[in-house]
Amino acid sequence: MSEMKQPQNATRHEFCVTDRHGMHISGVKEILCFDELNVRLLTVLGELVIDGDGLRVKVLDVEKGTVALEGRIDGVMYAEDRPTERKGFFARLFG
Repeated sequence: MSEMKQPQNATRHEFCVTDRHGMHISGVKEILCFDELNVRLLTVLGELVIDGDGLRVKVLDVEKGTVALEGRIDGVMYAEDRPTERKGFFARLFG
């Protein structure tokens, strides 16, 4: 497994989930959107998606790039770039 290197001069990115009811994230560049079921953040290493229930932004420190969430945490994942067009079987076979 290859190791992902952090860009030079970038803020360190990490997150910590406590008892599935709280989360602290560093290296946040922007809050893309949020509601009580889903929070999407742009971090120095890509888009981070947090799923849960009763999610609230408890702390937002723009200068430090930190966010703290409260609520039940059900899932955390990094969103990948999605291709703009899916090719069918024959297009992949002959393309």
